[in-house]
Amino acid sequence: MVAVAIVAVIFSGLFVLSSHCMNITNSGRQAAQASLGIADRMSTLRNSTWAQLTNSSYLQNSVLNTPTSGSSKLNTVTETITINTYPTPLSPAISVIRSPSSSSVSTTNSSIANGNMARVDILLSWSGPGGRTRVQSTTTIIARINP
Repeated sequence: MVAVAIVAVIFSGLFVLSSHCMNITNSGRQAAQASLGIADRMSTLRNSTWAQLTNSSYLQNSVLNTPTSGSSKLNTVTETITINTYPTPLSPAISVIRSPSSSSVSTTNSSIANGNMARVDILLSWSGPGGRTRVQSTTTIIARINP
C-alpha cells in the first residue's frame, strides 16, 4: 500500500510537471507566431509608398484587410497600427485597429503626410494559455523618400 501511494504521488507530480511544460511550450509557440505576424505586417508597411503609409483608409482597407500569416494560430488577435510624425509627434496619431472580425480607423490625421519621417508602432495582443492576455509590439522609423 505504501509503495502504491508513493508511485501515485510520483505520477501526480509528473502529470503536473508535464502540464506546466505544455503550457510553456504553447506560450513560446504563440510568441513565435506573434513575432512572425508583426514582421509580416511591418514588411507590408515598409513596402508601402509614403502616401499609402500616411493614409488611414489605405491602412484599413489594404493592409489590415486580412490577418497576418502568424496570427491564424493565435486566439482572439487584435492588431493595432499607430503612425505619427517623428521626432515631434502630432496629435492625434493615425491609429487603425484590426479585431478578429473587422478593421476600423480609431483616429486619423492628414497632417502626418506632410512630415519627412514617421514612427510606426505595431502592437499585437491575443488570449494566451489560461486566458491570459499576451502582447508583443515593435516600433520603427520610416523616412519619406523625396524623388
